[in-house]
Amino acid sequence: MAKKKPLRFLVAPNTLKGSINAIDAAKAIRKGIERGVPGAIVVEQPIADGGELTTEILVRAMGGVMKEATVRDPLGREVKAKYGLVDDGKTGILELAAASGMSLLKREELNPMRTSTFGTGQLINVILDQGCKRIILGLGNSATVDAGTGILKALGIRLTERNKSAIPLGGSYLHIIEQIDMTELDMRINDTEIIVLCDVENTLLGKEGAARMFAPQKGATGEQVKLLEENLEHFAKKSKQLFGFDLPSIVHGGAAGGVAATLATYLNAKLVHGANYLLEVTGTPAKIEDADFIFTAEGQLDEQTLKGKGPHGLALLAQEHNKPVVCFTGGLAPSFVPENFPLFQAVIPLPTRPMTLHESMQNAADLLEYQAMQTARLLAIGR
Repeated sequence: MAKKKPLRFLVAPNTLKGSINAIDAAKAIRKGIERGVPGAIVVEQPIADGGELTTEILVRAMGGVMKEATVRDPLGREVKAKYGLVDDGKTGILELAAASGMSLLKREELNPMRTSTFGTGQLINVILDQGCKRIILGLGNSATVDAGTGILKALGIRLTERNKSAIPLGGSYLHIIEQIDMTELDMRINDTEIIVLCDVENTLLGKEGAARMFAPQKGATGEQVKLLEENLEHFAKKSKQLFGFDLPSIVHGGAAGGVAATLATYLNAKLVHGANYLLEVTGTPAKIEDADFIFTAEGQLDEQTLKGKGPHGLALLAQEHNKPVVCFTGGLAPSFVPENFPLFQAVIPLPTRPMTLHESMQNAADLLEYQAMQTARLLAIGR
């Protein structure tokens, strides 16, 4: 009798926000598979869509080095933020979450009326100082809804109110912008290619825009969401009036509280689908072709999963190669409908018994390992 070939697994989880990062999640799933199916061949390929770990994953794939700089966090305090250099120092990679992300704040500090992307602009300056002619910026997990005005300010653009005073940082003040002076914009930007990796396809305004869809996750009250929507609308109108920029029409423009729309117009950045970009750069299509099964993971499955998140992009690629995908998830949204997620052949919540959200998040590694072990065993039996 011919000896069976070992099962081959591709392990490609996303970061489970607030719980376990993609690299550690991949290790936990791998450990579970190897316990469940000794002799299995397991390839780890953590994924991202612009948010946490985007920089490290790209730097690993492209053979670069990680660096660190001191910049301002969303509330203006000093913080160490990582960035990467690849292509012999010609390309700089950063993620907005490193300087302007939710993970930098305590829960009670979340307030998009006050938080700013200024630190991300500082990090871009650091990369320009390294002599880079190309910048890759990942968006995701932002704590801000300031339409990227903090970034503009850090790069030399002046936003002033009627009396010519500079507007304060934060989403609360966009409605008082009267003038936008670009004469002092860092001229190096004009010679730099900027690629922005977007984690969502949402536009700037409206029901599924930067304020209404995402501001509540960043600590905004119902009244603040209304104000932020009005403030974004005012900034968009001023941008149109002064420069002819049409921010609300831009696909992906609502990413990171409107950062994407602003960078596409004011800095001539190219917006791309973050998950797809990372999947291609990391050579994931070839790894899918070599696998029998693909295991991925996401913090929560909901409608946003279908609008640019890494596991959905992975599943689309797997479908092209006719490979099955199992998705482990910390939880299912109340609106979850299995029929809306046909690309996942199985969706497996992590909790193994009744437990609090906090307990589940604290034990994510063990839960991933256990569920991966059991799932791998079942697949081996089926084979």
